[in-house]
This record gives sequence, structure tokens and C-alpha cells, in this order.
Amino acid sequence: VLWNTKKDSFAIEEGSFQGGVGFRYKPLKMHNFFLGVERLIKIGDQAQDNWLLRNAYSWGVGRELKRDAHSWNYTSFYVDAGYFVKDPTWAYFSEFRQGVSLNYRNQLLVIPHVTVSGRWQDPDPFEASYSEGGVGVLFGHTINSSSPQGKGLDMEVLLQYKFPFDGSASGLIISGVIRK
Repeated sequence: VLWNTKKDSFAIEEGSFQGGVGFRYKPLKMHNFFLGVERLIKIGDQAQDNWLLRNAYSWGVGRELKRDAHSWNYTSFYVDAGYFVKDPTWAYFSEFRQGVSLNYRNQLLVIPHVTVSGRWQDPDPFEASYSEGGVGVLFGHTINSSSPQGKGLDMEVLLQYKFPFDGSASGLIISGVIRK
């Protein structure tokens, strides 16, 4: 379930709740390329019932902790393309980050970086497309990364401030991820 917040607020836009269920498939073992199918389920008044076909690809270096190394290069690239079947619409998102990974006491990664990103939609009746750039810092920590079972629980917090290239709104972005 996803939703939007009201402008300049953390208050939820009640009509924006969007449900969905789907699956994705990784056809190439050595690459982060995914094919997906999602069924979007209308919950709020502004949501939709639709099918979404997606492709996503990511590539990056420097997000892994290198014990006893002080710093190293960080590069991250992500692209996502989606096709909404009902009322055919293409939607694209891409983000690139470049920075440096800093090792804090072999416990925490602190990754200051610059970033550029954009979202494009065709057709775009609500003029939702944008492009922006900014600065950010990613904090990453892995619990049990040295365990014999392999990678442990991975947690990250991302703070970014982005400026528009095309007149859209700028602002602070905060996100968190926990993955096993």
C-alpha cells in the first residue's frame, strides 16, 4: 500500500491510498535486472485499478563495508520503466549517485554523495514529470556481516536535499530500508 502526503506536511492525502500485489523475476543471475507484473488495486479516490508491467535495473559499487579501509569510491545507478495497460501510459524513473564511502569504526558506512534523478511520464496530463539534483548522505549498517551464513540484516537511512532543474519543488527526502 502506498500513499501521498499533503504539500508541506506529513499528513496523508486520504484519497491517495493505492494497493498493489505482484511478482518480479530476475532472469540474469549476475545482474540486477528485474521483470515484473503488478496488479494495482484502487483503495482511495485518486488511485486506480490497472495492470503495471515493469523493468528495473541497478548497478553500484562502494556500498559494502571494507573492514580496516578508511574510504573508497561509491557509485549507484538505478532505472525503472513501467507500462500501465489501461489508458496506456509509460513511466520512467532514474537516479545516479556519486560519492565516497567512509568507514566509521568498522561498524557504520557514512556515504556523502551528489545525486541527479528524474521521473518522466508519457502521456503526462498532470505534468508530473521532473528532473532534479542535489546532495545527500547515506548511513548504512549490517548486523552479523561476518557470520558464516553470509550477509546479515542490512539497514540504511538516506537523507537528500534536491533542487529542481525544471521548476518543480525542491526539498528534503528521508527514507529508510531494512532488508535481509
